[in-house]
Amino acid sequence: MIYNPAIHHRRSIRLRGYDYAQPGWYFVTICVQGRRPMFGTVVNGRMALTDAGRMVRDVWTEMPAHYPGVDADAFVVMPDDFW
Repeated sequence: MIYNPAIHHRRSIRLRGYDYAQPGWYFVTICVQGRRPMFGTVVNGRMALTDAGRMVRDVWTEMPAHYPGVDADAFVVMPDDFW
């Protein structure tokens, strides 16, 4: 999808002037449109990943093999992250 400022009204939450290429800890949140449980659901108190959730987990853990200098630390797949 091509960015169209007439319909895309996003503002950057990046810290102005900060060099995001430098080493550091970065937190990534992915939220699905409509907060649909696309990545999994809670079953008996545990997160049961869907195929899409397993794909995200696998890509996350394989990132360091594809991007030198990147370390993928801990991650959590939440069924619906309200905050």
